[in-house]
Amino acid sequence: MAQKDYLTLDDLDVDGKTVIVRVDVNSPLDKQTLEISSAARIRAIEPTIRRLLDRKARLVIIAHQGKKGDWDFCPLDRHVAVLNRELGLDVKFVPDLFGERAKAAIRALRPGEAVMLDNVRGWEGETAKKTPEDLSRSELVAGLAPLAQFFVNDAFAAAHRAQASLVGFPLVLPGAAGVLMDAEVSAMSRVFKDPQRPFSVILGGAKFSDATALISHLLDNKIADRVILTGLVPMAFLKAQGRNLGKPTEELLAKEPDSVKQAADILKKHPTKVILPDGFAADEGGKRRETPLGKLPVDLPLLDIDTASQARFARLISESKTVFVSGPAGLFERAPFDQGTAAVLTAIAASGAFRVAGGGHTGSAIDKLGLRQRFDYVSTGGGALEEFILGKKLPGVEALKLSKAKFGK
Repeated sequence: MAQKDYLTLDDLDVDGKTVIVRVDVNSPLDKQTLEISSAARIRAIEPTIRRLLDRKARLVIIAHQGKKGDWDFCPLDRHVAVLNRELGLDVKFVPDLFGERAKAAIRALRPGEAVMLDNVRGWEGETAKKTPEDLSRSELVAGLAPLAQFFVNDAFAAAHRAQASLVGFPLVLPGAAGVLMDAEVSAMSRVFKDPQRPFSVILGGAKFSDATALISHLLDNKIADRVILTGLVPMAFLKAQGRNLGKPTEELLAKEPDSVKQAADILKKHPTKVILPDGFAADEGGKRRETPLGKLPVDLPLLDIDTASQARFARLISESKTVFVSGPAGLFERAPFDQGTAAVLTAIAASGAFRVAGGGHTGSAIDKLGLRQRFDYVSTGGGALEEFILGKKLPGVEALKLSKAKFGK
């Protein structure tokens, strides 16, 4: 196995040592009660937390929820309650970040014990736009780093942020990737830097502009062999071909003129590598109306790909050696418009390819279908994953590389 350019947990002797662990448990909340509605990201940190506690580390967990001023910004006491309930742990919540109460709690830790400090974004310095060197001298790092011997970053989903809790600590403490961080970087590197071919990327969901930038990058740089489009994404490409899709869709596309233009440019450069649906399922009073491209326009919402598209896409998936999927193929939360998403994900699960999924909605659909064990990897990343795919450097990962260069093994 090639040597990694960052340290992992295998490189740290944590027995009895204090370890600061940055995780990402930023979770969807119920807007009325602020209760956590999905514990997926909390469960995802279990391997790192449990491994460190089993090795008798004293854990100081740092995380965020929302951002100051937004409705989903809140203390992390509810996250600790879910963490303890879901994982059978006894993590203590400390309603302080780097004040005397936090420091006292850290000093009182015994081997194999853990505390979670309060929402790091409650401190305005977390989101200050400064260099990593400046952030390594911030109040947060200066207050907590002297109490610890190691730093672990397990927050891949936040790794595209150059923030104090992510990039400051590794410059003053030996920093390592947690289990989740290492798994994310390893899986995504295998997919987007050295894929077995043919490599099929399947993009769905509702974000036109994000998708067109991604498609251009994947095809211009010969990363993907084909890009299969589902959800709302293919609408911009069909519009670029001159098709009239019907009033509801046309009104939607009128708000995305740049995406239609970008789609036209992509089709001109890569006419055979962008795979569009054969048709859609329209919403006719809650019923599914199969509508081939030749029967468009229809003045009804187009909420899913049709069965002909499902069959063709399944054949292409079965021929692939690597598959990456992000975004549902339709309105998967609502039957009967969940059929396309189910068909695509089931085809991927049944394929012999290396199978990776990204995006929160995609992960939810995979869990709803009971397919998680049949995917090789399901990413927790959102913005970080997108930037990784686009070939951009992630500040959180780059800081770990600097830490290895500075502190060695």
